[in-house]
Amino acid sequence: MRFVTILVFSTFLYFKTFAQHEVVSIEDSIDESIFCDTSKSCTLADFIHRSKMFGHIRSFTMSTINQGELSDHFANAIGASLGFETPVFHNFQFGLMGIFTFRLASTPIWVNDSIAHKTAVFETQLFDIEEPENGSDLDRLDDIYLRYYTGKKGYVQIGRFSINSPLMNPQDGRMKPYAFQGIWTSQHIGNKFLLGGGFISHISPRSTVRYMKVEESFGIYNQGVATNGNPASYRNNIETKGILIAGLEYKSKPNHKTQIWQYYVENVNYTAFFQSDHEHKLANSIGLITGIQAFYQTETMNQHHDSNNKEDLYVDENWNANGISGQVGVKINNNKITTSILRISNSGRFLFPMEWGREQFYSTLSRGRVEGMGNIWLPAIKYTYKKEHLDIRLEAAQLIISDNKVELNKYNMHPYTQVNLDGTYHFEGFFEGLSARLLLVTKLSSNNKDLELKNYYYKSNFFHSNFILNYEF
Repeated sequence: MRFVTILVFSTFLYFKTFAQHEVVSIEDSIDESIFCDTSKSCTLADFIHRSKMFGHIRSFTMSTINQGELSDHFANAIGASLGFETPVFHNFQFGLMGIFTFRLASTPIWVNDSIAHKTAVFETQLFDIEEPENGSDLDRLDDIYLRYYTGKKGYVQIGRFSINSPLMNPQDGRMKPYAFQGIWTSQHIGNKFLLGGGFISHISPRSTVRYMKVEESFGIYNQGVATNGNPASYRNNIETKGILIAGLEYKSKPNHKTQIWQYYVENVNYTAFFQSDHEHKLANSIGLITGIQAFYQTETMNQHHDSNNKEDLYVDENWNANGISGQVGVKINNNKITTSILRISNSGRFLFPMEWGREQFYSTLSRGRVEGMGNIWLPAIKYTYKKEHLDIRLEAAQLIISDNKVELNKYNMHPYTQVNLDGTYHFEGFFEGLSARLLLVTKLSSNNKDLELKNYYYKSNFFHSNFILNYEF
């Protein structure tokens, strides 16, 4: 059955004086106004006045039209959050935030397609992928943390919070973002260096309603196939204490930034990520944009498993992977255009759990990932227009699979061309604070071989639309 996407306009209330969601980033700058300085007789009234309440209600409508007799789906969700954060008192600060979601309407997204034998991939992610039939009891305590400031250039915090890095990030592109539990620190070193890092023991993947141990989070989304071609079954077969993360950022100039990140997953794998971005001014309104990214991965298993049981392994013994990406572009007034390419070598699959965030390569697009793949090229071109209250992005990318072997293709992907049109309008005047976003995605197969119809389901030959309405004040 074909249908026209229904755009459900729902306003959402957003009580905000600071931020919608606490995101801990290596780029954090500390606002000195949050300090309630006891040496200046900070009173209880001052403490209460500087405390911040924030929250939101979000409307999200999504639909997908798949190829042929494959099922089409749509869903509309509305959700809200409410948070609280104190000022800094005796160097301590406390914050918390809860979030909940309701399903207003949808097709039976929890029912397996009769041909592909899978549920609706995108639409179920608006709710709880572990219980896709649940459309009402979808609440989660996203943030609850105690932060200690080591001065006005750094802090240490413990609890539940979001972090922002190239591979682990909130990516709030559904109703619930990725969230993390552990300990984190951010420290300014001089005027040019920023150091961030910590230990993560629990994760609440996007589109779930609970926190789970790191080892339990593997395979919540999709386990794919093992390198021997059999369905993978590593979920609940991984033992790890958690993730150690360290990031260092160097800013030599406002438009020159280099960052290095390291992710050590005990008894699983290690990933090093490098990125350097530069913008060179060519004229008063013209800038040259350049950037380079690179990563390297290897396994860190303390004890190797039986090589005949690869289905239970997230990474194989002696596995490693590497890749490199570059971009070049130009910025003229309100226009920016970049071209980029990502190359993942044939040494192994790029493996970093989708349950922990979205990889931030230059060439990746919304609704497109490269996790689980090796021996690929991903060229892309992106155009951005920004002026006053309007943001428009037109992007295109093509996945080129050099050698389609199962050892390098965890999710049985095939070559495709993807085009995204993404527009956001921020209202002004009486409606200041209101914004509307429309994201349209087309992904077409560029495979030169006939595939079974089931292999196209939410992978290619589909049209996908998203409409999000936000109101902030």
